[in-house]
Amino acid sequence: MVSKSRDEFSESTKTILAKRIGLRCSKPDCGKSCFGPHSDDRKAISIGQAAHITSASKGGPRFNERLIQAERRSPDIGIWLCSIHARLIDSDGTTFAEEMLREWKQDAENRALDELMTENYALRKELEFVVSAMEGKDTYPSLEFIWCYDRSGWHWVLVLKNTKRRPLYDVVVGFLTLMTYG
Repeated sequence: MVSKSRDEFSESTKTILAKRIGLRCSKPDCGKSCFGPHSDDRKAISIGQAAHITSASKGGPRFNERLIQAERRSPDIGIWLCSIHARLIDSDGTTFAEEMLREWKQDAENRALDELMTENYALRKELEFVVSAMEGKDTYPSLEFIWCYDRSGWHWVLVLKNTKRRPLYDVVVGFLTLMTYG
């Protein structure tokens, strides 16, 4: 009889995998938060899963027979994903190859570290998205931040400069407070 045992991650390994990427799905175009509030104040909801980059058992997707049990249980071969993407990667081991999953994991860890190290990370990412959406248009403006002082103190101000001779159309500017020192 063939053993059907799986080399599952410990709870501490699952926690490490989730925390190293900011408790979000590691799939690059997802990034969904995997934790949220429960109706009971003493509980939280989790839709995240620690998935194996190489299978936890023989016959599974991306199984690596050279790994020993301890290696199959280590954080090195784990990736944190939302439940949908954890199921997806196990449904097709060819499309979701080991190399791809390792890239996802590394990119998610880099994003999490970047977010920790960068002031106004979310705003910066939003501005990068806006700039990338405008690229290639005839009315593409340049963007820069400048320090500005008024009665309430120093502020960062985003400046859009029209670098073309044509008028700048369809630009919507919201009012944002990035940082205020006063």
